[in-house]
Amino acid sequence: MILQEENNHKRHKGSGKWIAHRISLVFFLGFSLWFLSVVVADLRTASSAEILDWLCVPKNALLLLAIVLIGLYHFGLEMHDIIEDYIHHPANKKLVKGCISIFLGALAGLFAYVIMVALKMI
Repeated sequence: MILQEENNHKRHKGSGKWIAHRISLVFFLGFSLWFLSVVVADLRTASSAEILDWLCVPKNALLLLAIVLIGLYHFGLEMHDIIEDYIHHPANKKLVKGCISIFLGALAGLFAYVIMVALKMI
C-alpha cells in the first residue's frame, strides 16, 4: 500500500511543473505579441532618443520587464527539464541546476536594476 502511494506521488510530481510551464508560455506569448505590435507600430522608425523616451514610460518599462522575467522563468523551466533528462548523476544534476538558477536569477536582477534606473527609481 505504501509503495503504491509512493508510485502515485512520483507519477504526479511533474504535473505542477507542466502547469507552470504552460502558464508561463501563455503569458510570455501574450506579452511578446504586445511587444511585437509596439515595435512594428511605434518603434520601427523611432530614433534612439524616442526609444529611450518610450522605455522611460513606467507602463512600457514594467511590461518589458515582465516579458524578460517570464521569459527567463520559462527558460529556467526548460533547462531544468533538459537537465533531468540528460544528466544522470544526482550530484551533477543538482550542481548544474543550481548554477543555472543562480545565473538566471542574476540576469533577472540585472535587468530589473536597469529598468529601475531607466525609470529613475534608483
